[in-house]
Amino acid sequence: MEHKTIFLDFIGKSSKSKILEALLIGREEEYTLNDIVRATSVNRQKAYKILNDMVKKNMIVPSNKVKNIQFYKLSTGKEEIKLLIHFFDKLIEYN
Repeated sequence: MEHKTIFLDFIGKSSKSKILEALLIGREEEYTLNDIVRATSVNRQKAYKILNDMVKKNMIVPSNKVKNIQFYKLSTGKEEIKLLIHFFDKLIEYN
């Protein structure tokens, strides 16, 4: 299921913004690479690269690992992410 909100209309429909939107919508959830690919329709290789970049920037954190499957979660404690969440919620509320 591909998410679609005013957020993408506002900031653009890049692969990274699609992944960020999915993570903002489900900010309390944990996601695998496959979950992200299914939610955003971003190809697996590109999603993997974006997730790794987001981990390096501490936008997301690796959370649980089950066998060889890594789960990721939005870094909701980071100040910049809190601001993004606030912006996202206000933009959705505005629409």
